[in-house]
Amino acid sequence: MGFITDIEKGEFIISTSVYAHFLFSNSLILIKKIFPFFDSIEIGRWFTIFFGVSSVSILYKIIYTITKNNWSSFFGSIIFGLSFTFWRNTEIVEIYTFNIFFIALFILYSVKYFQEKKDKFLLLSSFILGISLWNHIQNILLIPGFLFLLYHSKNWNLIVKSISIFTILFLSLFIIPFFKEESFLIVFKAVSNHNINFKNFPKDILKSIFYLIFNFWHFTIFGIFGIFLLLKKHLELTLFLLINAIPVYGFATLFSVSDNYVFFLPANFIFAIFISFSLYSLFPKKIFKLFSFSILFIPLFYIMSYHFSMEIEKGYEFNEQKKYKGGLKYYMLPWLNNNVGILETTIKNSETPEPLDWMKKSAKEYINLRIENGENLNDLENK
Repeated sequence: MGFITDIEKGEFIISTSVYAHFLFSNSLILIKKIFPFFDSIEIGRWFTIFFGVSSVSILYKIIYTITKNNWSSFFGSIIFGLSFTFWRNTEIVEIYTFNIFFIALFILYSVKYFQEKKDKFLLLSSFILGISLWNHIQNILLIPGFLFLLYHSKNWNLIVKSISIFTILFLSLFIIPFFKEESFLIVFKAVSNHNINFKNFPKDILKSIFYLIFNFWHFTIFGIFGIFLLLKKHLELTLFLLINAIPVYGFATLFSVSDNYVFFLPANFIFAIFISFSLYSLFPKKIFKLFSFSILFIPLFYIMSYHFSMEIEKGYEFNEQKKYKGGLKYYMLPWLNNNVGILETTIKNSETPEPLDWMKKSAKEYINLRIENGENLNDLENK
């Protein structure tokens, strides 16, 4: 809700703090300034959808660059598009599909550099990774993969240029805090009550494996096979993908806040590449095409999981506890259909078992701005 309120205010966000998401927030605000007659919620919604679709199309290009096969590229793109985390985040106004767009470009140009050895692709990778930090600081977890890419180059002149591009973009994050006399730590440090507890590591690992399976279902095993198959064919490319995926997966696993499933998204993106390559390599063309149609059952798996969970006592209790935001459906079905949003909750002043003060504050601010523009509460409730 905070992003929507920022769009409605129309004031550019002059901050590079962890929560500011400078590039995402200001892109939305800029669109609103150019097209003031567009509704703020619709701007956020279609912006998210556009970059979600763009990310899927880039994934197609990445897989095609590796396999030179249209069907495997199409299949890999669809299976990622139907994964729970990505599907859910294309339906809400959040930063994650916009962020995966930059990560997708970074991986695309890196893969092209591995394949074609053209300097421009390494320079583009450096620029994309650097500018992505202005969108989400979590992308520093891709630096090890970037360093591996530079090592693979062995062209010192090109390496210096690439490092310079990335370093300039990275250091420029501190310009705004410097002039505002803020601590440089705000670029990295999140205000959170959560502390990483290694005693919970086994539980967190199991949780992360569940997330992976819930995103890719029966194709998960093929993703694991795909790692080894791609290792045999493209050792350095596979190592590059793993070096990018593992830090992200590790961070998302350890930083086990309530919504940490979204932090796995870059790793899921890479895992979809392994799934596609595995099926392309293991099965003859006709069998691969036939088996790949089973992705159409993924929405059915979500529905079956929801109904199965509702039959369990703990699942039913959880559903009752979370009814204020749609119950178990909100957590187990990626599509959002007739769910209770924060606007409706705030307008009706509904009580919630969990504190949602920061969300309600943004919602109230948005409501007041819309009322000032002549809109009534009934129209707002139906948004």
